[in-house]
Amino acid sequence: MAYAILRTGKHHTKASVGGIGDHMNRSVETPNANPELAALNRTWTPEAGWRAWAEVPPVRGSQVAALEARLDAFKEAGGRVQKNAVQCVELFMGASPEAFKQPDFKLDDWAQAQVDWLHETFGKGNVLEAVLHLDETTPHVHALIFPQVMRVDNRGGDRRSAARHDAKQGPERAAKPALSAAQWLNGSKRLAALQTSYAESMQPFALERGQERSRAQHTTIKQFYGSIERIEKAAQIQSGHVD
Repeated sequence: MAYAILRTGKHHTKASVGGIGDHMNRSVETPNANPELAALNRTWTPEAGWRAWAEVPPVRGSQVAALEARLDAFKEAGGRVQKNAVQCVELFMGASPEAFKQPDFKLDDWAQAQVDWLHETFGKGNVLEAVLHLDETTPHVHALIFPQVMRVDNRGGDRRSAARHDAKQGPERAAKPALSAAQWLNGSKRLAALQTSYAESMQPFALERGQERSRAQHTTIKQFYGSIERIEKAAQIQSGHVD
């Protein structure tokens, strides 16, 4: 039985996005990655779709540049970046290792299915960039999302008073862009719903959801990578490949 794997992370600053961007683009040393296989990796952008690194190598800082452009458009449309707002959501999407070893597993279709799910879940205009890593033990996709929603600003009074004001003054106030990663990530119910939605979209690849309502705590991307490093190092020590 193979499982769909989804992990999430939040980034509040451009510097933080730059850090994960360096990992995505292999601009910094990545212990789990084989440099000789880096050319197999692929980057997805809204402008060009999927491009292999052998054809178009990644550019350091591309994720920050994409975020800055999106923030500029956000502000021009009337959006405001609140203090400590989540400016970018990171997602790690993968599957059990045995899934990719199946002779009939269609990697290209799986990679595109990740982007399709991101568009459906977060909105097509909110997907900044995605990278398919094929230089590690198991293929996976890192994606960055701009968590924009459209929201009516009712500040200056409670909702009932705002509704009475709008009824007297005319049509409903126009919705403005806002940053709201909480819409997808805050609370166990929303995280569980996100996991379920992702697993359902991966059913064509014979991938299943992990046990729902289990006592296991949600694992962040950082924690997930930490567990991978510990497992791989233990295997290397056992085989005599590490001093």
